[in-house]
Amino acid sequence: RELKQPHFGEPKVKQSFTYAEIQEITNNYEKLIGEGGSSNVYYGRLANGTEVAVKEIKESLSQGTKEFVAE
Repeated sequence: RELKQPHFGEPKVKQSFTYAEIQEITNNYEKLIGEGGSSNVYYGRLANGTEVAVKEIKESLSQGTKEFVAE
């Protein structure tokens, strides 16, 4: 039996955003949806209506950065 991945929205495309754009996308980091050892994850919505999760790295850099990059 073959497992198929569900399709969620558009294909993944890397995009870069300024800090001001991220603040707008997340409505100034209004809705925390997850918290991990190296980052917090916030709900956001792009200008085209696409819902996104925005990961913000926490301040502890040494181990946290390694964990963040691994995710």
